[in-house]
Amino acid sequence: MALDDETAENMAKALKLSDDSLKELAQENLKATRVYLDLLETYHTEAIIGNFDQPEQNSTNS
Repeated sequence: MALDDETAENMAKALKLSDDSLKELAQENLKATRVYLDLLETYHTEAIIGNFDQPEQNSTNS
């Protein structure tokens, strides 16, 4: 079954829009991943600081 030029062109346009949508989605996903990693790094740093501070507080209370 051969496609006529108009059908082929419409399909190409649809694929182009689909590619653009996927690119936009990937960019948004990357932004969200960066935010998540920043939050994770902050949480991890806070946990380390908290763990190092904890023994000092216990030793002064003893």
